[in-house]
Amino acid sequence: MRVLLAQAASTQHGDHTRPDHRPSLTKDGNDLDCCQVEIRVLHSAVHYKFRACPRPAFLGHGLEHYLPGPSSIVAGSSMPQIRERLAHAIGLDAGGRVAIVRAMLERHARDRVGYWFQLAMSTGIATLGLVLGSGGVVIGAMLVSPLMAPLVEFGMGLAVGSPILVVRSFVRTVGSVAGVVAASAAIAWLLPYQRITAEISARTSPTLLDLFVAVFCALAAAFTTVRGSSDTVTAAAGTAIGISLVPPLCVGGYGLGTGLLEVSSGALLLFTANFTAIVLVAVLSFLLLRFDEIDVHAAEQSVLDAGLTTPRAGRWLHALLGARYGRALRIGMPLLVAVTVYFPLRRALIEVSWKIRVQSKCTRCSARSRTRNRRSGRPLPWSTVALPFG
Repeated sequence: MRVLLAQAASTQHGDHTRPDHRPSLTKDGNDLDCCQVEIRVLHSAVHYKFRACPRPAFLGHGLEHYLPGPSSIVAGSSMPQIRERLAHAIGLDAGGRVAIVRAMLERHARDRVGYWFQLAMSTGIATLGLVLGSGGVVIGAMLVSPLMAPLVEFGMGLAVGSPILVVRSFVRTVGSVAGVVAASAAIAWLLPYQRITAEISARTSPTLLDLFVAVFCALAAAFTTVRGSSDTVTAAAGTAIGISLVPPLCVGGYGLGTGLLEVSSGALLLFTANFTAIVLVAVLSFLLLRFDEIDVHAAEQSVLDAGLTTPRAGRWLHALLGARYGRALRIGMPLLVAVTVYFPLRRALIEVSWKIRVQSKCTRCSARSRTRNRRSGRPLPWSTVALPFG
C-alpha cells in the first residue's frame, strides 16, 4: 500500500518557499523530502521506509509524529515472547534453568555408583522377565532402569551447547548400551533353554507407531525434567514404562546369545528409534524453553571449580557447538538419525498393515463359508475357500 504525502504543507502553512509545494520534514536534524512513504504489511507487522532527499524544513513535526512507533506497530507475539510465556506457564525462570543445567553437570560424578548398580539390576530383571514371558517383571525392570537420565542430559547438552555435558552423557549412554547387550547375551547363553516368548517377539518388529509413542514419552520426560516437583512422579513412572529402553537392549542381547540375529536386529532398531526420539524432542523442548540463553560456560566453570567433574571436552568441541551454525548442527545430528530410522519403521508399518488387511479378509471369507455350510447342511472343504490374495 503506497501513501503519497503530497501538497500536505500547502493546506497547513501559508508560506511556501518551494515552487513545487512538496512537503518536507526534519528528522534528527536532517531535512527530508516526503516524496513517498511506503507501508508494507508483512508477517503481522507494519514496516515503513523513506525515499527522501535533502530539502528545506517545511513541516512542523517529523514523520515519527504521524506514524506509530515499532512497539505499537507490531501485532501479535514474537517467538521470544511465546517462549517466555511457555516457560512462565510451566513455572520456569532464568534461575531455574541455570539450576537444572548445573544439577545435570554435578549429577554425573555423584551418582556414578548408583547409576551402574541400578542399570545392572534392571538388566537382570528384564532379561529373566523376557525369558519367563512375564509382563509384570519387565515393567519392574523399566521402573528400575536409570537409562533415561543420560539421554535427557545428552539432549540438554546439545540444546545449551555444553561440551562437557554432551561428551559425558554420550559416553555413559554408549557404555550402558554395550553393557546391557553383553550382560543379557551372557545370561541367555547360560540359560538351560532358549525360547521366543510373547514379551520377546513384541519387541522384534518395531513400526512407525513405536516412534510416535517414543515422541510422546519424550515430551513427558522433558516436562518432568524441567518441573522436578512431586506432581510429576506419576508422569516419570509412566514415561519409564512407555519408552521401554532396557527391554529392547536385553532382547538384542538375547538374540546375540542365542544366535537369532533377526530378533537382535529388530530389537536394536526399536531402541534406536526410542533413543532418537528422546534426544530430538529433548533438544527442541529445551530450546523452546530458552535453555540456550543461559551462560553455559559459567555453569561449567562453577562445577569444575568445585572439583566435581574434570574437563575432558576439547577446544574443537567448544568451537563446534558455539559456531555460527552450531545450533543447526546440534539439531541436525539427531534429526538425521531420526530420518534414517524413519524409512525402515515406515516399511515395517506397511507390512503390518498389509498382513492385518489380509487376515481380516480371510476371516470374513471363512465366516461366509461357514454360514453357507450351515445353510446347505453339507460340509465345505477347506480347499474350496478362496483366499483373497492379490
